[in-house]
Amino acid sequence: NITEKGHAFNKAVYLSDSWRIDKWLLDASARWENEDATNRVCNLTNQNTDGDPLTRYNNNVPVCNGTFATTNYDEDFTSWTLGANYDLSKQFSTFVRLNSGAHLPMFDDVRNGLHGSGIERISQAELGFNAVTSLYTAYLSIYTNKLKNSQFQQFQVGTGSSSFSATTESTGLEFEVNVRPVRNVDIAFSGDFARGRYVDSGNLSSNDVQRVPKVELRLTPSWRIPTDFGAFRLFGTWTHVGQRYSDPQNL
Repeated sequence: NITEKGHAFNKAVYLSDSWRIDKWLLDASARWENEDATNRVCNLTNQNTDGDPLTRYNNNVPVCNGTFATTNYDEDFTSWTLGANYDLSKQFSTFVRLNSGAHLPMFDDVRNGLHGSGIERISQAELGFNAVTSLYTAYLSIYTNKLKNSQFQQFQVGTGSSSFSATTESTGLEFEVNVRPVRNVDIAFSGDFARGRYVDSGNLSSNDVQRVPKVELRLTPSWRIPTDFGAFRLFGTWTHVGQRYSDPQNL
């Protein structure tokens, strides 16, 4: 059990605009955010709660020991995005986007000390294509991103869990297609192919990012049934998730 008490104040300012220039649609946005948090949490000591060494399940239970630790956190960050969309025709368009942002720590991150290693920073570049016709709609995007100081948790047999920070890079392709072959029938197909790796992370560098599959696919056919009582939708989904590692060491 954990006893904690705290408060947090989050302040943010947004600025966004877009411009239409012939076949181009340009947009730019920025967001300044400040997080000011104070957290008071009890310190833990492992105890044998029933005094019996034979009941191993409760021989080392973390219990509040009557002392407390106070952590103060005050940090700000500016995120931004730039995008451009070009209309190839009334039905087809292509786009590009650049993003830079951050994930400020939550109470649990502050309590576990993860805030001390810095803000989690995210940057991404994306190039894509859109199509909208009477027969189908389609979306295709090629992207690359980098997460710096990303937080991970690893579970270990007999020793519980541990947290660590690392830098990752991922490059991939994602798509969404919806086909309407006949009236009231839709076939949706979506998925992504990606390769996520640890970089600049010591012995983990070049390893695959834990719990991130290289491929995910989803197929959802559906049938819309109009009736006098309203429309019903009958559908089913097939999902495929590729192999992935459960640990950062890729064992």
